[in-house]
Amino acid sequence: MLTWRMVLAALLVGVVLAVVSVPVAAVIAANTRNSGPGLMGFYLGADHVVLVYKFEHPASVRWLSNCYPPDDVFDAKPGDPRPAFARTRYTASADRVECWRAGWPAIAAQGRIVTRYGEASAKHSQGLLAATLAGKDIAFPWRPIWPGLLANTLFYAALALTPMALLRWRRTRRRRARGLCVACGYALGERVSACPECGLESRPS
Repeated sequence: MLTWRMVLAALLVGVVLAVVSVPVAAVIAANTRNSGPGLMGFYLGADHVVLVYKFEHPASVRWLSNCYPPDDVFDAKPGDPRPAFARTRYTASADRVECWRAGWPAIAAQGRIVTRYGEASAKHSQGLLAATLAGKDIAFPWRPIWPGLLANTLFYAALALTPMALLRWRRTRRRRARGLCVACGYALGERVSACPECGLESRPS
């Protein structure tokens, strides 16, 4: 038998683990060899070309793009394979965008760094925290991807609820076999129809 307290406790555990899975996935990605299709180039206009690199890990995806003059690249392909959040309006001939997504089992958060070069060079971090751990540069995205965050919450909540339900079922079975109240463990008499301690009306056989 499940109770609302068990369900709420499992959901709380699910939320915490879903949030924690994002930085854990970022650390795993920083210590895992890059994999993915590699370079994907495409035209955005007549005066510039953007090259996109995609790096995939077990629990993370990273998009890296650089903007160049069109004479520097000749194998660019049309179309933008990146998610909408990883795109930006390019204003210079050497802009750079780095976008990270992380989470497990579903991608649950994202962030990016937009670097503008030229006369007014500037770097803007949006939904991303950068840190260095054990000599490795790690990016922690914190802007939520709600479908992924919800999926991870339900996944971890189900994992937490399963042992709770099994332990409660085992405790109820043992109390029932010993003639105790399944709710509070009070010793019930042979003719007692309700527990005098907690008021449970239906006494188990």
